[in-house]
Amino acid sequence: MVCGEALRLGDDDRELVFRLAGHEPPQPGRVEMVVRPSVLRLLDRMADLPVLVLSAKGDVLAWNPLAAALQGDMSAWPRHRRNLIWQRFLGSSRCQVAADPGEDEATTRAAVGTLRAAQARYPVTPTSPA
Repeated sequence: MVCGEALRLGDDDRELVFRLAGHEPPQPGRVEMVVRPSVLRLLDRMADLPVLVLSAKGDVLAWNPLAAALQGDMSAWPRHRRNLIWQRFLGSSRCQVAADPGEDEATTRAAVGTLRAAQARYPVTPTSPA
């Protein structure tokens, strides 16, 4: 249930609650780029697995220490490069996973499919990273 529905707020009041909490309110047709506190708590509990929290278009929004050990220190990356699809096609070789030709084609198709799905579901958000 969405914040405004649960609290039975009108659009103006819902927007005010988000702004008072220090967040931009989610906009219709835009990819949400905020990680909920409950998701961050789950991330903290998954200490034995590498975990990334991604936006619908592949932006890396949060990660745990094991994910950083595999991918590198993502906080040092410029924000517009914290996107797995951008890294897949344009990132440095240390950020790309080696794959055989069949896997390479499959991951290429999956990446393009992800961007197409994000564009269809969130038409107002550009599909280019952050």
